[in-house]
Amino acid sequence: AVVSTQSTGTYIYQWGDFLAAASESWSLQKWSYPEGDKIGFLGKFAGNVTHFSLNFSQTKIVVGSEEFTIKLIDLKSENQDTIKGHTAPILRTAFGESYFASSSCDGSMRIWSVESHEQLMTRDLYPRSGDVDLSKVSAPLHFDRHLMKE
Repeated sequence: AVVSTQSTGTYIYQWGDFLAAASESWSLQKWSYPEGDKIGFLGKFAGNVTHFSLNFSQTKIVVGSEEFTIKLIDLKSENQDTIKGHTAPILRTAFGESYFASSSCDGSMRIWSVESHEQLMTRDLYPRSGDVDLSKVSAPLHFDRHLMKE
């Protein structure tokens, strides 16, 4: 389940007995569900978290931020990999199983390999801006698990 309140920049995902929540706190936090007790941090950033997505099997999460980077976090081990390539803040993320996508204020949409972190595809699709709040598009992304061939 996901709750997204984009007007306040708050994103909440629920998987199993946990919630992941991000807002303007420069972090992705982990909470127990349904109790609502804070467990700790899944990731900390040098800028606000702008969006995050879970993979279909709910074992990994991809997190975009204003600092131009993406973090890929394993939810079991909480190991993190930082992925760089965008030249402006991240707008949105989407997750399949073996790949994920990101859109950015640099105008691009990129598809990445989960395993190698390689860029598999880059397309310039959006008007460029220097700030998430000034972006003229939200640049949403979505993978339909029923149409995907991994």
